[in-house]
Amino acid sequence: MTFIYRVSTPLKLALALSGIVFITLSNPSFALAIQPEAIDLAKQALEKYKRGDLQGAIADYTQAIQVSPDFANAYIERGIAYHDARALHRAITDLDRAIQIDPNNALALYNRGEIYSDLNKLPQALVDLNQALELKPGYAEAYNNRGVVYAKLGKFETALKDIGRAIALKPNYVFAYNNRALVRTELKDIAGAIADYTEAIRLAPTLAEAYLNRGRLHLETRNRQAAITNWQQAAKLFQERGDRDRYQQVQNALKQLQ
Repeated sequence: MTFIYRVSTPLKLALALSGIVFITLSNPSFALAIQPEAIDLAKQALEKYKRGDLQGAIADYTQAIQVSPDFANAYIERGIAYHDARALHRAITDLDRAIQIDPNNALALYNRGEIYSDLNKLPQALVDLNQALELKPGYAEAYNNRGVVYAKLGKFETALKDIGRAIALKPNYVFAYNNRALVRTELKDIAGAIADYTEAIRLAPTLAEAYLNRGRLHLETRNRQAAITNWQQAAKLFQERGDRDRYQQVQNALKQLQ
């Protein structure tokens, strides 16, 4: 099983983490005097990030940091933009700096832990996620992502407990249901996995990957028609998303069943 942090997964379905947490300037992580110009630049960068202009956001965050070199949030947010641009080592460097400025910043530790997981540096990921949870015990996203790291390590029972804690803290946490379904599949709890996919779909009806995985489980339990129905919906959603490769892969799988 492959694990990634987003739900944009290949047909060989992956474990979708919650995604990197993007913080806002209304909740500063460290009480330092930040120049108003730097705050304005960071706000401008955030708007560019939301529009998908990653390079524009990175440039504005860089200017904000030049104005206020100890602006921890700007380092975190630029790190997230680097992450989304797949410049993972630059993202780590920025989060290192944010943590150097503010060692007790749970958000920075969480995000760095997720990127370490993305880089398959699992021991480092666990260290950061453990520390984030020590600082913020009710951190549902950190429990979810630590569960994913444990799953990558093959510790599925421990992963199940962590993701269960995430759901207890955040009952509408769609990615956690999707993740728990994948872990339950590894533990051969097919009925539990189907139930979790069903809940993920209830919470996020356009989650194509959940339909695809649920269809696979129905096929495994010899419910061929249910598998076809789920895969047809997955194909429709992939097509609407503009994901031609996965749409075609599901269509090819359907042809083998029909």
